[in-house]
Amino acid sequence: MKRMIALCVSLLLAPALAIAHGMATGIVQERMNLMVEVGDAMKVLRAELLFADTPNGARIEKAARTIEERAAGEMTRLFPEGSTMHSEALPSVWTDPARFTTLADDLRIHAATLADAAEKGAGEVALRERFDAVNGTCKACHDDFRRGKN
Repeated sequence: MKRMIALCVSLLLAPALAIAHGMATGIVQERMNLMVEVGDAMKVLRAELLFADTPNGARIEKAARTIEERAAGEMTRLFPEGSTMHSEALPSVWTDPARFTTLADDLRIHAATLADAAEKGAGEVALRERFDAVNGTCKACHDDFRRGKN
């Protein structure tokens, strides 16, 4: 049932995202592409850690490494002052850059910890705890710095 709801929500939001992404250019388009990659990696993590009967450690590690790599400096670099046209970013990205940078760094650290745990064959409970840290960091950033679909 949860999968069906997630699929329905994704299908309903897809046209709006396509329009927003289609209008964005330059660095805003670049960061939207990065966030789509992170979002896709989060979908893999959710599928493996919340819905799979037996989570696949290799898939978890790969998805977590994607998030780790994207959060490592690249994420904050893609938000220069004034890059707001067709953006979902709130002004707080630029009025509270220290918190934004801290959350991006926390995301990198939590994703690396999850990837390392998956690589070492940690148990499902340990992986879920680490996933919760990644997911919580994403949520905190969306709550404070993203317009709309919080």
